[in-house]
Amino acid sequence: MTNSRSRHAYPYRVFQNGVGLIEVMIALFILAFGALAIGNVQISALTSVSVSTSHFSVSKLTEEIAEQLKADPVEAGLGGYNTPFADTAARTSIPAQRAGVINNWKNNVSTALPSGATQINCTTNVCTISLRWSERITSGATEQLYNLRIPLQTD
Repeated sequence: MTNSRSRHAYPYRVFQNGVGLIEVMIALFILAFGALAIGNVQISALTSVSVSTSHFSVSKLTEEIAEQLKADPVEAGLGGYNTPFADTAARTSIPAQRAGVINNWKNNVSTALPSGATQINCTTNVCTISLRWSERITSGATEQLYNLRIPLQTD
């Protein structure tokens, strides 16, 4: 008669069924790392959307005032629309209609852009429209400046 124990090198071997604690911890670590990566991508996407929204607003707002300056090239060329960054409203010495256009535009810029400020500087045949605003990027807020030069047609 043969001894059944001698046939197997490890007679009391227990076969594991299920998942061990180490395997569960590794799986959770990988899952957590993936979730953090997806969260970082979401934050980057939101920042990019915010930046592109600001750039769209800047383009729209500069074109808005550029059309007004082109519609009134004589007064624009004489400096009637000039306004520095420091002014939050149009000069009181200009006509009410022109002051309303400038004030409306300045209000639109300050509403649409964080820390938005505007400047118009016109000479006889060219106007420079400048917008300054604060843009939030991942490393903090940075000041942005956009200039648009348009020719004035005084026929």
